[in-house]
Amino acid sequence: MKLNPDCVRDVLVAIEELQIVNERGYLDRLRLTDLLTSPLVSAYREGDITYSVKQLSDCGFIQAASVRRMRSEGWLIEDITPAGHEFLQNTRDCTVWAQAKEKAKSAGSFALGVLSAAAASIISGRLGG
Repeated sequence: MKLNPDCVRDVLVAIEELQIVNERGYLDRLRLTDLLTSPLVSAYREGDITYSVKQLSDCGFIQAASVRRMRSEGWLIEDITPAGHEFLQNTRDCTVWAQAKEKAKSAGSFALGVLSAAAASIISGRLGG
């Protein structure tokens, strides 16, 4: 399956938006079904969203676990990691995101690490560093 970078970014934004701290001070887990109902990802196919969650987990941007019950599969999303928050902060600005995708495209890779590094370099350039 092909990775859709826009879907990955929007899934991460949706997770951030949907996270709730419960009355005991802990983050409630998100189910994949919670994510699928978010308007932030409504433009994407369920398969793209699921694959994005898997890739975000594999890359260490979120803490999540694949769960299988009876005949259905899904994901339980625990939290966004510091690396995931950094990616979000670096790509939140749409202009930076567009530039990062252009840099990644010219490098020949839309891998999450490449996109993250491209966004960080753009931010760093804006800071004069």
